[in-house]
Amino acid sequence: MRIAIGGILHETNTFADGLTELAAFETPGAFPGLLKGQEVLTTLRGSRICVGGYIAAAEQLKVELAPLLWTFAMPSGTVRHAAYEHLRGLLLEDLRKTLPVDGVLLDLHGAMVTDVCEDVEGDLLGHVRQMVGPRVPVIATLDFHANITQAMAQWADALVGFDTYPHIDYFERG
Repeated sequence: MRIAIGGILHETNTFADGLTELAAFETPGAFPGLLKGQEVLTTLRGSRICVGGYIAAAEQLKVELAPLLWTFAMPSGTVRHAAYEHLRGLLLEDLRKTLPVDGVLLDLHGAMVTDVCEDVEGDLLGHVRQMVGPRVPVIATLDFHANITQAMAQWADALVGFDTYPHIDYFERG
């Protein structure tokens, strides 16, 4: 069994001034900066975040992981759409090169908004679904503050939210 994993995370505050630029996703902060391919596994293995849980479970179950892209920007203002499009393009290109897969696990926040799109996670899940087809399970882990949309529910087979606040169950959700 081969599962693709990745993530693009941002908690958007639409009341905050300014746009969140691509650099916010590329620069390390509370979490590592933009990770691609094997960097996802080597950097996030053993971490107590969702992807750390994905990795630990896969290793325990002897499931092969196909790491895509993982990135996180600190909560801030609306994301510049071109930044999201760039990240989405990188993730989808990695997924295209990785196909076929038996499933997709995405670490998302659930509250990302761009200056063009109010449902970024729904958009991303839709693009992933188009690429993998209707028979491949697509699952996303989401923050407690996620804004679940009809598109997210339509394109994902499962949406798994945190149970706790403060968020101490990232790893367990993964």
